[in-house]
Amino acid sequence: MEEPQRHYHANSGRRIPAALGCVPWFDNATIGQLLADMQCCIIVDKPAPDEPFSETVQKLQAEGDGLPTNALSALADLMPLTDGRRAIVGPSDKMSVMVGPVRLAGYGGHRRQGPLLHAKMIVLGFL
Repeated sequence: MEEPQRHYHANSGRRIPAALGCVPWFDNATIGQLLADMQCCIIVDKPAPDEPFSETVQKLQAEGDGLPTNALSALADLMPLTDGRRAIVGPSDKMSVMVGPVRLAGYGGHRRQGPLLHAKMIVLGFL
């Protein structure tokens, strides 16, 4: 819990703090508030139809700023080559648009029917 707060406050004022991450579920209100205070895009598993999103996910979606996709294009040189070319940075190749602070992975059916997002990671930085 201490690490995200320390990172967020370490260089504040110089550039805009940002986060890009993915988790299978997200319910930590403290980290959710930190993310809502910066530009972010967090990918979470789509819940089963009878399951609600956590309050943290709902609040981040409502209060978060999202992330400009043109910030992702700056990472293109760091991506590995595929058939001699850089992979496409999306969504849908549209640059200079905002993606929401919460994105969903998976199917709309029951979790066991679709893939489960196993990665749990976040990249913190500045735009």
